Amino acid sequence: MRPAAPLKITHVVYSFDYGGLERRILRLVSGLSPYGVKFRVVSLRPSKGAFLDQVTDVEHIVLNARPGIDPAAIARLARILADTHECIPTTGSR
Repeated sequence: MRPAAPLKITHVVYSFDYGGLERRILRLVSGLSPYGVKFRVVSLRPSKGAFLDQVTDVEHIVLNARPGIDPAAIARLARILADTHECIPTTGSR
C-alpha cells in the first residue's frame, strides 16, 4: 500500500564514501524506491569516490562544512530541511 503523498527521507551523513553506512542506505533506496519513496543524502564533507553514482534515484547535497563546528554549514542544513517536511532517520556517521 502506497502512502497518499510520497514519503521523503533525508539521510544526514559526514561523507558518502564507500562503507557500511552507505551500503545500508543504498539497500533502503533499492528496496523502497519501487514504492514511491524519495531519498536525499546530505553530506557534511565531499565524497572521495563515486559511490553514489551507483543509483539515480537519490539527490545528493554536499555542504562542504569546515572542520570542527561550522555555523554556516549548520544554517545551510537547517534551510535544506525546512524547505520540505521529511522523515529524517538517525544514521550513524563518523
